[in-house]
Amino acid sequence: MVKENVVLIRETRDLLSGRWGLAVGVFFIYMIIIGALNGTHESGSLLWILLAGPFSLGAAIFSLSLARRQDASAGQLFQGFNHFGTAFLVNIVLMVIIGVGFILLVVPGVIFALSYSLTYFILVDHPELKPMEAIRKSRMMMNGYKMKLFYLWLRFLGLALLCVLTAGIGFLWLAPFVHVCMGRFYEDIQENTQPATNHTTSEME
Repeated sequence: MVKENVVLIRETRDLLSGRWGLAVGVFFIYMIIIGALNGTHESGSLLWILLAGPFSLGAAIFSLSLARRQDASAGQLFQGFNHFGTAFLVNIVLMVIIGVGFILLVVPGVIFALSYSLTYFILVDHPELKPMEAIRKSRMMMNGYKMKLFYLWLRFLGLALLCVLTAGIGFLWLAPFVHVCMGRFYEDIQENTQPATNHTTSEME
């Protein structure tokens, strides 16, 4: 049975208990890197397009390790580069698909973002998949669960608004919380869409 969002949030809070220091530190590095890559200069934008995919995959590896109560380390943030080509192409394809959706109308963009939100987590467990295979698998897994994730994102939005009141400092805690909670969401959906298997993030190492 699929867990309610409030249960996933409570599980995430419990998982991060005692590990907030590690989670905040790693995502602080992640946010600094992504922010630096996504600069206003043309060279910064090109670097972001080139490296955002591998770093996003690394963030998924780290987050799933925490979500599965496995050993996690800052080095996992860079393990996405072990599958650079796949991560790079996934990032490009998702940028195009979701971007076109938002250009057409906001609603299609949101639907596309929800549909393909599990792609990097899927690659953690199935690094052998080609980019389009991972993207299609995410869309299939999210069938029937997009509204559930939308409501979860609304909760994240509420927390983000509170973070604004802290002059942005709260985002240091919100970023890992959101990623680990998404990891729990992925685990829950996976258990309800296919036979349970004992995945480990070491497949990406």
